[in-house]
Amino acid sequence: MLVANKTLHPHTIVTSYTDAKNQTGITMHRNEFTLFPGVNEVAAEQWEEAKKLNSINLQIDEGDFVEQGINPITARTVDNAKTLIKQTYNKELLEKWLVEDTRDSVKSAVSQQLKSITLTDDEKKKARGE
Repeated sequence: MLVANKTLHPHTIVTSYTDAKNQTGITMHRNEFTLFPGVNEVAAEQWEEAKKLNSINLQIDEGDFVEQGINPITARTVDNAKTLIKQTYNKELLEKWLVEDTRDSVKSAVSQQLKSITLTDDEKKKARGE
């Protein structure tokens, strides 16, 4: 599932879900993921569990979190893929898409986005005050 976080801040979402019963009763497992600004890839099961929380539904209603569907980038039209790429700031996700998608125009869009979000060595030194 692709989910866009339209806010300027990362949001860590913690859910509990029942996994199995043992002789002492119900075993609860904690599930946690973070939605960073831009498009994020989230396991569909995790997202469905998160949507049971009132706070998440409020943010969906407010337009802070927007579902982008379950189709992988490779199953999307070139225009739709490029739109998602421009909204993605997660380097690992972009690199994954660069490997998965074979379309030249999509690979080019991913490469451009990676270039735009990656600091050069000089920019890193300047950010550190060197």
